[in-house]
Amino acid sequence: MDAPPAVEFEGAVLGWSTLAARVAVTSRWLDDRGIVPGSVVAVLAENSLVWPRWLHALAERGATLLALNLRSTAEELGFQLLDAGTAWLVAG
Repeated sequence: MDAPPAVEFEGAVLGWSTLAARVAVTSRWLDDRGIVPGSVVAVLAENSLVWPRWLHALAERGATLLALNLRSTAEELGFQLLDAGTAWLVAG
């Protein structure tokens, strides 16, 4: 019996082993940039399969994901980033 996929989005499927590998790579990237428990990392991206990677990698490190809305104005984004004490902004 095949395991159910970890994530499905708009016809794309991400298996558990692939998700785990992507989370591991992202977690190392975060570690290289000094992201520690309590750090806030903002992500500004379209709805896609990148979100589970960031969610799990940040949770694994004890950091906080600040999910930003692409429809927000520059002023709104700036306020959110400053107000949350964001350590890093990941876009794209």
